[in-house]
Amino acid sequence: MRTTSKVNAIILAGDRRASIQVRSDNKAFLPLKAMPLFIHVLHALQKARLVGDIVVVGPRDRIESEL
Repeated sequence: MRTTSKVNAIILAGDRRASIQVRSDNKAFLPLKAMPLFIHVLHALQKARLVGDIVVVGPRDRIESEL
């Protein structure tokens, strides 16, 4: 029987001071189909069988308001 370990993931949502801005905003928060890009990444990772824990790093208040 083959066992496969899960890997943990980190989503780097950053902040406006440390990243290249697009349309005066952080790329992670740009909307795509009415949701920020990092939410799309989060949903994809949550569906992945081999992903364990997921951590989102960035401005806490903004991330929490989008969740």
